Amino acid sequence: MSERYFDNFDQHASQYRKIHSQNVKISGADSFYFAAHKVEMLKEFEKNNSLRILDLGCGDGAIAMFLEKEFSSVNINAIDISAESIALAKEKKLVNTSFEQYDGNNIPFENECFDIVIIASVLHHIEFKWHFQFIREVYRVLKMGGRVYIFEHNPANPFTRYIVRTCVFDKDA
Repeated sequence: MSERYFDNFDQHASQYRKIHSQNVKISGADSFYFAAHKVEMLKEFEKNNSLRILDLGCGDGAIAMFLEKEFSSVNINAIDISAESIALAKEKKLVNTSFEQYDGNNIPFENECFDIVIIASVLHHIEFKWHFQFIREVYRVLKMGGRVYIFEHNPANPFTRYIVRTCVFDKDA
């Protein structure tokens, strides 16, 4: 594809956590802190019920790792376009999570099958004009009454702008 649709992290997968931790070190936290914090925020809204969750753009599986720790009753499907990231995620051998590469366009699940869809730091890696198509696909797989949690960078925050501007895998974001 000659035009940018989405960023692929294959070239950064093996060093993602190291690069991200280095990039955010000014915050006093490491890369895993931010994944764990997202799951802590979910605990404010969700109970440890038998839920089916889609971790869309799962990368190396860090959020799924913390989800399994905090929500033992959930079943997680985690997908990403990066084959290298999916390979790293599978190495975590999570019990309630299946990892799968997908094409970035069509979520490979049936209609209305997820209680929750988590989209964490993904949208800024998708060309803006494709956001509607992406979100439409999310709603296709979401059950009636399901919830979507979107975690994204705050462009009004100068600290966030600095982090994104100086991060190698955010260069096109």
